[in-house]
Amino acid sequence: MLSDTAKILGLPPSLVKNWTIGRPLTLNPSVAAHGTGSRNMYSMGDLHRIAIAAQMNADGLAPVVIQAVLDELENAVLAGSFAVVRNTIAGHAAWSHASRPHVEIVSPSATAGKGRSGFTALLRGSPACYLLDLEHIAGTVNDLAASFLSHARQQNRRSKSSVSPPPTKPVRKAREVDSPAKESAEFSPKRRFKLSEAAEPD
Repeated sequence: MLSDTAKILGLPPSLVKNWTIGRPLTLNPSVAAHGTGSRNMYSMGDLHRIAIAAQMNADGLAPVVIQAVLDELENAVLAGSFAVVRNTIAGHAAWSHASRPHVEIVSPSATAGKGRSGFTALLRGSPACYLLDLEHIAGTVNDLAASFLSHARQQNRRSKSSVSPPPTKPVRKAREVDSPAKESAEFSPKRRFKLSEAAEPD
């Protein structure tokens, strides 16, 4: 849910909500809400993308730059990967203007065995570059989510153990019913006979 996602990532719920409705970013949840009372459901992949957007937003990148990176992350494998953002404009204007930069998701195989020279070849020819460690962000989010779920389970167990059993209703004592033997003893034929004799006129 949105509130849980915001708690895990340490973001304001209003920010996460705005990003999922396109203000100013488009971060569609895995299961979108449909109809009154329904809620958006977020997967771990959604949390990774929101955290990546939050990191770039904190670094001062413009929404158009952040959205360009998010669009490239649709089918990317984050493990060991980097996001390389290159622009033809140098300085702060490279990340604050309204044009989309060139974004490339670099996998470990792209620079395997090349060391520093591998990244140098990727960044050469671009006066402005932004490098984002996707694996580090994804790992941090995974740890935060695991800690949040563990805490939620503990709270759930504590709440269950503190619930007192419902009060038992007092057992009502059954009303004593006169038995046929008792009734016959009180109203014997002999007594009825005497009453009938007293009622006859002389």
